[in-house]
Amino acid sequence: MTFDASTIDIKRKPCATIVNAIAVICNGHTTADIWRQVLERVENDILPHGSGFDQGCTINIDESMTNTIGEPRKIVIDVPYHVMNSHGFYVGWLSYRATVTPSFSGICVDVVCDEMPDCSYDGPEPEYDDEPCGCLCCAADGIDDLIADTIYHALLGE
Repeated sequence: MTFDASTIDIKRKPCATIVNAIAVICNGHTTADIWRQVLERVENDILPHGSGFDQGCTINIDESMTNTIGEPRKIVIDVPYHVMNSHGFYVGWLSYRATVTPSFSGICVDVVCDEMPDCSYDGPEPEYDDEPCGCLCCAADGIDDLIADTIYHALLGE
């Protein structure tokens, strides 16, 4: 049996597959190119795409640090997100970074926005006090939790 990217079952244990791929790539193993192809399959077939994840997600190998013996300590995923306001219009893009770490219950996913803009809305006042103004900043409220939940469930195969 030939070892290539298509022979690896990425859906069974996506986190283990990613960790193994990062370790092999970072250590310069001769099969690193095959494992890069495996990561591309994970990005295309496992990680979210569409519905705001319009550019897909990318596993950041350089930021997924390894310890002294070459084992990854975390998985870092770059997530560009197309933000929609409460009226259903896209208002812009924000870049998020999801950090996946092991926990006693499986995995923990922490998400931060690389640069959250200030509220810059200069249109008419919202009709109700609790209605967001519609700017990128206000429309992005809660997106980090949505991204964390979506990646969590994708990596656990749910």
